[in-house]
Amino acid sequence: MSEKPTKIFSEDKRAMLAQLLQKEVAKSKTSPLSFAQQRLWHLISQNSTLYNMGMAFRLYGTLDIAILEKSCQAIIQRHEILRTTFTDGEQPLQTVQPPLPFKIKVLDSSKESNGQQIVATINNSLIKEIEQPFQLTQESLLRVTLLKLAETEQLLIIVTHHIVCDGWSLGIFCRELSEYYATFLTGNLTALAPLPIQYSDFVRWQHQHLQGERLQSHLAYWQSYLQGDLLALLLPTDRPQPLRQTYQGQHAYRSISPYLVEKCKLFCQQQNVTLFMMLLATFKILLYRYTGQEQIIVCVPFSGREKTETEGLIGYFNNILPIYSNLSHYPNFQTFLNHLRETVLAIYQHQELPYQKILEFPNLTHVPLNRALFALQNVPQQSFELRGMSIESMEIPKETADFELSLSIVPVAEHLQITLRYKTALFEPTTVAQILEHYQCLLERLIATPTQPLSFSTHCLDYQSSFNKARIELTEIEVVLCQHPEIQEAIVIVTEDKQLVAYFVPKMATQILSPNELKDFLQGKLPNYMLPSSFIKLDASPLLPNGRINRYHLPISEHNQLDYSPTIGDKLEFQLTKIWEKVLKISPIRPQDNFFELGGHSWLAVKLLYQIEAAFNVNLSLMTLFQSPTIRQFADVLREAGCHESWRLLEVIQPQGAHIPVFFFGPSQFAQALATWLGPEQPLYGLRVSDFEYLLSRGIASTVEEIAKRCLQEIQTVQAEGPYCIVSYHHHTLAALNVVRQLHLQQQEIALFALLDAFVDDLRHKSYSRLRHHWCNFRELGITYLFYKLQPFFKRLISVVYQSVLELKIRLGLQQHAVTAEEVSNRLSINTFYQMLGSENFLPRDRIIFLLSSEWRFQKSTDFPKWENLISDGLKIGEIKGYHHRLFVEPQVKILGNRLREFLEQIEIERRKN
Repeated sequence: MSEKPTKIFSEDKRAMLAQLLQKEVAKSKTSPLSFAQQRLWHLISQNSTLYNMGMAFRLYGTLDIAILEKSCQAIIQRHEILRTTFTDGEQPLQTVQPPLPFKIKVLDSSKESNGQQIVATINNSLIKEIEQPFQLTQESLLRVTLLKLAETEQLLIIVTHHIVCDGWSLGIFCRELSEYYATFLTGNLTALAPLPIQYSDFVRWQHQHLQGERLQSHLAYWQSYLQGDLLALLLPTDRPQPLRQTYQGQHAYRSISPYLVEKCKLFCQQQNVTLFMMLLATFKILLYRYTGQEQIIVCVPFSGREKTETEGLIGYFNNILPIYSNLSHYPNFQTFLNHLRETVLAIYQHQELPYQKILEFPNLTHVPLNRALFALQNVPQQSFELRGMSIESMEIPKETADFELSLSIVPVAEHLQITLRYKTALFEPTTVAQILEHYQCLLERLIATPTQPLSFSTHCLDYQSSFNKARIELTEIEVVLCQHPEIQEAIVIVTEDKQLVAYFVPKMATQILSPNELKDFLQGKLPNYMLPSSFIKLDASPLLPNGRINRYHLPISEHNQLDYSPTIGDKLEFQLTKIWEKVLKISPIRPQDNFFELGGHSWLAVKLLYQIEAAFNVNLSLMTLFQSPTIRQFADVLREAGCHESWRLLEVIQPQGAHIPVFFFGPSQFAQALATWLGPEQPLYGLRVSDFEYLLSRGIASTVEEIAKRCLQEIQTVQAEGPYCIVSYHHHTLAALNVVRQLHLQQQEIALFALLDAFVDDLRHKSYSRLRHHWCNFRELGITYLFYKLQPFFKRLISVVYQSVLELKIRLGLQQHAVTAEEVSNRLSINTFYQMLGSENFLPRDRIIFLLSSEWRFQKSTDFPKWENLISDGLKIGEIKGYHHRLFVEPQVKILGNRLREFLEQIEIERRKN
């Protein structure tokens, strides 16, 4: 008998040998950090979630979780960087760990049936996963969570860390996860092509490659390019810079329509530049306008994947580089764009130099470069498929920002989606939305006139400092105002449109204090920028249960508190006045009033210049407004520039889109609010007819019919032939009706005539007095309706008393009777309105729609007898729950916009059929 062979190694010795081998493998896979990783390492703390990044998908269908887990394991096996840990120290290192079993965290919420609760669970899960920190020194930097929502519905959340992944890498992960899942599910084991290198190989190559003459060549270029005394970008923020660096952020979106995208691409072809170059140039000019600085530095991320071997590799390759421009060197946009093209092409040749090397330049050590960033994303789309599943991509809320402003543009189908991420410690959401709006407007203007001069500031920083950067102590204003001998209490707030508004309680309820008197009292005691633009009298301050002032229950300021008597000189001054009133939201304004004393500041100044430039087709610098801050002075500047009155009733709100244009008769801010909910494919134009009494008195038109004729002429410059869509609001319906009548005389088709809260006869007053009417509103709208109605009741009571005193004075001969412009306007509107209702030949025979706030309680066509007789097809009446004065405020404006959009989409369907 032969003996059994003995074991060469015992089980213990074999385990020890395996551990030794693993250590040897790990030692060979230890490497320094790449230059990009080094930059990130110095910016993060070990537990920071600032650089967590992720994706989320809603999955519909039967999911094989074991196969999904196996697919993730295969990707981790394939890409060493996903199983890499980091060692802290003077020279941080990264080490590839051996593959370990990978587990997906599975959570079960399938028993929840309440829709709201499911949405809340999804949002909470997304936030929890993205905000859970990674331990960079201890664990794999990939986390996958699956939330079961129903038997065939799941939420997949994939989170990783920026130090091992970039945006390009996310696309690679999605693609490979799709391929592995299909392979393992079907058993068709077709292996992916092996990777030519791993990330650690790239790191070693990078360190060996970037040294000696090559490093010196890059350093020489950048030192020459960024030589001299460079200034940091001084963005005019809504709030002062915090003492400590913060990264709390938010973002806002805007979409560039396919029409404008095509125009941009055509322009780029003509100018021999890339889309990236043109969009970056536009952003720089926008910053030039906002800051008044000639030196503009914008950081731009580069993919860092110049070598083809890195294209399929997960890892962090990005490099951020500053692009510097001095815009005073270029006479027009075309010249600047051509020079920027040469600059960018040169930077492409020298993009290997790490960002941190540039920060070490002696002239940049005290220049913060993290103010503004621009990126045009050309990363592979995150195309994600799982065999047998329907997939919906979801956004993970990430509320951080490492730059003060980051403008990112991503091609989505035929659109360009603009995302502006910002630090919430510095900017308000309304300001950011305005920046996006200005960027798009500037883009349209620049491609329309490439030789436009860049004579911008150099639709002075003293005033910017005065409101945006200085720490305005509201209590200081309140204290000074309370020094007035007749004032008991004062409250000062900053409104959403950045106006200072003062509320005051007089010592005696009957005491009358004019706003001008109060402003004169404060003048000299406070600097101009701390003078309120409005003063509102209160009977008593609204209080919280704890006795403190309830600032949220202060009455809304109408910004019309100052006692003005407009004495406009000519049409040019009149047109400027209307633009100022629109921007400042104060009416009326006198020609001698100072823009900045009325509450104007840098953001509003930029907006004002856009409006003036659009109206007069002229290029202006912000300095012009600082040097000529009154309407009269500014009008003189325009006259010297050869500008004359060019009053246009038509206002462009949203020019893009393939649908029939909508022409809106009503305030422009209402049109802007409506545009948001009509969608990007719906062109929208406004008609400035709200002040037709001024138009009549100033000789711009002599009759209401003439104003309507002028409206129609301008409408037909946009749309020469029907079908037309007309929408009118409230008493602006007068002009709209005149336009409709003239369209009928031209035998034009009217596809839609929508009247929003348009009051058409004395039924309103009859209905309004019924107890049933008020009871219905109270049941539907709750206790807020009671407060809503009591406030105007007391105002009317005061008005009645005042009117009685006035009539008594007139009878006694102590005062002459005077009719206000508003009274003239109302009387003219009503009289002309009833005359038009007597005619039977001015209305369309179908598709007349009334959309009314529910507080009016007009619900059936018999409530409109004078209209019913004129319309063969019957009225269509829709009700919007809420109040008349909040029709264009969310949530009412959303409902209104959706209702209108339904009618407009039906018109489009019918038009295409025909």
